[in-house]
Amino acid sequence: MKREDLEVVDEDLMEDRYSVINSAASKSLNGPLLASNLPMKRKDFIAAYKGVLTEQESKELETLSLTNDNVYYGQDIPVRQSVAQASVNKDDEDGYYILRPRDQILYRFEVVKVLGKGSFAQVVSAIDHLKGVKVAVKINRNTEIDHKFAMQEGKLLNFLMNEDPKD
Repeated sequence: MKREDLEVVDEDLMEDRYSVINSAASKSLNGPLLASNLPMKRKDFIAAYKGVLTEQESKELETLSLTNDNVYYGQDIPVRQSVAQASVNKDDEDGYYILRPRDQILYRFEVVKVLGKGSFAQVVSAIDHLKGVKVAVKINRNTEIDHKFAMQEGKLLNFLMNEDPKD
């Protein structure tokens, strides 16, 4: 079997997973892929899983601005037995965050796959566990100049949304 065939299988599994989430968002699903107790308030999530959170996850959960102050998707955190089972992501040598399927973004989005990579950012297909829909998420490179561009882009997008909220 070729590697390309395996990626298609992985993608198909994620598509099936999206269908299950989308059609049964309010039902309790068992198993390692979905935690039936989510969404959960941030403080309750931290208290429930503090024994298996990495130092980075603990800091993120304390400082990130989370939608409704809730954790909607916790990757493998709810099924971990120990901190040692956690996978640690980091940036590559060019400042791109190394993403894998099922990674979490802001404890709300579940990465399905990387759609593309450009000079300043990469875009991933993800599942929004708050709304139960597929979305695209842009992740900027981790460099000083890219942070400045991202801030300017964010201001421009907010301006456009405020000026034309229906479009």
